[in-house]
Amino acid sequence: MVPGLTSAGGRLPDPEAEGEDERYDKEDLEPGTVVVVEAEGKEHACFVGVLKMGTSEMKKVKKGQAMESGHYLGDGLWGLNLG
Repeated sequence: MVPGLTSAGGRLPDPEAEGEDERYDKEDLEPGTVVVVEAEGKEHACFVGVLKMGTSEMKKVKKGQAMESGHYLGDGLWGLNLG
């Protein structure tokens, strides 16, 4: 949900940010972009999904569903052992 990404603990790409961690893109993302969601303080990503709305729209409306359903930490695909 968008509030989790736009709240004080959340982080979205910011074209005007300076000195940000270089791992993160600074360009706004468009709907349909595949993204990885990381939880603060965790080593691994917790969700991979497709954006339903662009990040610039999320910053404006601050509500709604941000992503289509995807794969989350611990689901069947995430735990698939390919080795």
